[in-house]
Amino acid sequence: MSQRHVQLLNLILDEEAIELAELRKRSAHFYEMKNPYKALVRDLSYLITLEAISARPHAEKSDILISIRLEWPTRITETEFFRKVKEMPKAKVHGFLSS
Repeated sequence: MSQRHVQLLNLILDEEAIELAELRKRSAHFYEMKNPYKALVRDLSYLITLEAISARPHAEKSDILISIRLEWPTRITETEFFRKVKEMPKAKVHGFLSS
């Protein structure tokens, strides 16, 4: 789990639940890159796959509501956490090194 994932979790934890549009604004400084929205969605997908957060349609707006799963640390074992992390796609930061 990267520092950026931890920062995202902290932002979501501060609010308990946050709209995707608001999270995008508040996390913009984490993503100073070519396509920041794509990176945010990738990071959120990673956290959803780990079951640390959940995403569902907002009841009143056409947005996605992201919420922290407070019970997650007590429900996932260390073995399962590392298994899920191992199954995640690898970053392509150094393409020639990761092949």
